[in-house]
Amino acid sequence: MRSVTFGRVRRSRPFVSIALAIGLLVSFGGPTNAREGRPKASSTTKVVGQPKDSNKEIDALIRKAIELRRTGKDKEALVELRRAAEIEKQPRVAAQIGMAEQALGLWVVAERDLEEGLAQSSDLWIMQNRTTLEEALSFIEKRLANLDIWGPPDGAEMYLDGERVGAFPFAGPQRVPAGNPELMIKAKGFATVRRPLELKAGTAVREHVVLRPFALDLPPPGTESPPPPAQTGADKTAAPSSTTDEGERSILTRWWFWTAVGVVAAGAGVAGYALLHKSEGCPSSASRTCSSYTP
Repeated sequence: MRSVTFGRVRRSRPFVSIALAIGLLVSFGGPTNAREGRPKASSTTKVVGQPKDSNKEIDALIRKAIELRRTGKDKEALVELRRAAEIEKQPRVAAQIGMAEQALGLWVVAERDLEEGLAQSSDLWIMQNRTTLEEALSFIEKRLANLDIWGPPDGAEMYLDGERVGAFPFAGPQRVPAGNPELMIKAKGFATVRRPLELKAGTAVREHVVLRPFALDLPPPGTESPPPPAQTGADKTAAPSSTTDEGERSILTRWWFWTAVGVVAAGAGVAGYALLHKSEGCPSSASRTCSSYTP
């Protein structure tokens, strides 16, 4: 069996240039099918569940992504790496995706993909590049915070600066970018909640949010209220109006009623006369509320 000589692993560069250093560092670090610590397969070994030339295709996509990253085209590189992951998400592919996402400031998914790659501790490529990958992961973690939001109703959707994070209930704290985003929680039939948050890197923030339901039984503004329901036979307990009308007519026929009316009318006339003459003594410059009186 032929012996295989592995290339030397370049040491990591200063912390501030991790993304660029990783882009230049990443190579194929040994035989392609030595991933996950397996020995190199012979020419007759069959790879179960993969196309015959899948590893060559993955190699070509990674090589193209590295060249794109060297020229600053991280978005295009990420597209090529995700194409490679669709063939097979090998540990080196997951780590390469995480580094491209780091360069684009996609902190949450970059952390997830780098952790996925580093979890394959027995993979030969991961072993060769672990120091640099762990430094990149540490760089990412310093830009994230934990956000724990809970409260009714289930199904309410949470957004940070307009980007959807997920829906209630969450299984646990969410990893989110540090900063001062606007929290928005909304659900159908409930008033939307908006509030600013202060998320410091490396800290955990907990918020209990309760959405208030709308008054669904009230008609929308500008519409007429529906007519009251028709009374049933059991509800018609009110006395007929004819009794009240007869009572009113009987009062009108009483002599003392008309006498009282005359007295009140006479008193009103005297009072009106006094009021009219009360303002005659006010000076011409007095206001309308002048209360002076000269007999």
